[in-house]
Amino acid sequence: MSVPESDELDFKREPSGNGESERRDLAADVAAFANGSGGLIIIGIEQSEGDGPATLTPLPMVQLDPEELRVHQIVAGSCRPTVELQVIPVRVSGGGVLVISVPPSPRRPHAVLVNESLRYPLRHGSTKRYLSESELANLYRNRFRDAAAQVATLQDRHQALANRLPLTDRAWLTVALQPTRTGAVEYSRQVASELGEFVTQRACSFPSWHGHTDFYVRGGYRSYRFRDMHDDVHSRFGDLYLDGAGSIAHGWDYRGDGPVDDGRSGSAMKTLSERSSTRLNCSPGGRSIVRMWTAMRPWWRNSTFPQGARSCGSIAPHFVRASMDPCPSVRSRPWSTPRLICVVW
Repeated sequence: MSVPESDELDFKREPSGNGESERRDLAADVAAFANGSGGLIIIGIEQSEGDGPATLTPLPMVQLDPEELRVHQIVAGSCRPTVELQVIPVRVSGGGVLVISVPPSPRRPHAVLVNESLRYPLRHGSTKRYLSESELANLYRNRFRDAAAQVATLQDRHQALANRLPLTDRAWLTVALQPTRTGAVEYSRQVASELGEFVTQRACSFPSWHGHTDFYVRGGYRSYRFRDMHDDVHSRFGDLYLDGAGSIAHGWDYRGDGPVDDGRSGSAMKTLSERSSTRLNCSPGGRSIVRMWTAMRPWWRNSTFPQGARSCGSIAPHFVRASMDPCPSVRSRPWSTPRLICVVW
């Protein structure tokens, strides 16, 4: 093999030992890539001395699965905060190798424990070094700045969805998800068609007034917008953003005897996270907002909260099952016009 070790590539002849120092060295190698531009660690290849070619030293196939689990355990137990990675077994002539793929981390800096103190490694050529105080301060500053920007983006996108909620005699659940590490998708008719099929397939997990419905998908601002195609009942709509984020609104008639949520929030979150992580290769972690909304009419005076809910600036009308014990009634101000009220769970 003529490819040498570099800033983004590291070879290991065999798996690390079970001693504390060996486990720490593997965790440090992973953290060093995560603190930099990312990279690959391949277990089952030996780097020759000097400029010589690397040599394949495959592992027995029966060793790959246990070693994959062990790598995850070492990283989870030794890196602070833990590093998101993929461990991929690859079959080669004579056995197999393990490829550890470490992306650049949005939560860097990552530390390992060295002699009862936290050290922050960074990949440097074919070796690694430890971050200086100023480098460490910059990475922490960037982490907090990016987290604040992520929260602001999530709130803006959720509010953009909430602003489109119609004022009807219906309760609404809104769910928004912003992945920590974003992806990318282009505008095209093919992508729009695929998204329509994807949302339609997942729609069966949403309780609805219709047993089956198709979804109309069109381009929005840096997003694809979708809604169900029933002209009489638009009970589901949302945005799927080009960077992997998304938001969904689901409406239903709360005046019946059905449960308040009935799995809608979990189904919506699963749909958004599956699209983000599996289709756009975003990070599995992220931030989310879940809200419930309903209309306040001028003639409503007394209303009650479901247990575990709190009001956002106003009083929400009663929309819980009779089997649930509501909190004591609260007298609200008379409204001159209808308005949407948010209840946070």
